[in-house]
Amino acid sequence: MDTSTTLEEQIQVLMDSLADTALSAAESRHQSQAGEAHLLYALYRNDGLVGSILRGHGLESSEIRLLMSDIPNRPLKMGEDPVLSASSRHILHDAHDAVEVLRQVQRDSHVELLLRAHGIELPEHQPTREQVEAASRTGVNLAQTVSPNRGRQVGVDYLSYTRLMLEAALKNQ
Repeated sequence: MDTSTTLEEQIQVLMDSLADTALSAAESRHQSQAGEAHLLYALYRNDGLVGSILRGHGLESSEIRLLMSDIPNRPLKMGEDPVLSASSRHILHDAHDAVEVLRQVQRDSHVELLLRAHGIELPEHQPTREQVEAASRTGVNLAQTVSPNRGRQVGVDYLSYTRLMLEAALKNQ
């Protein structure tokens, strides 16, 4: 089985899921666009690593809902469906794991202030995609050496975890 294809499929499933949740959040607020705050809500609702981190820092869904309501957004017209904002489309297209989505939505000043209030800040140094993938491959190869019959694969959450470990290592340099 080609794990890179499987990984790309996993990433696409994650990004599609985040987009669907963000669009549903915009629709429930009768907003025409799903922006960074809506993506933050989608990350928060996700059962993966990033959702656990956000909830673990005490972030509440009510805070994110309030943020979504406070950011100016054109009202949704009758019979119209919300769309992803240009910046949200760009984030979901370019990101390779949930941590990268989180890092990119933090560039929005409203989102950054909310996350900073919960002790979640952008790191000074972020690893490149190549560094994350290389570290993940090394980890998977090591795991297969230790227990070759386990058939381990790199998953999106594993990439997120690796990214966090690399950020911590880069921060201490």
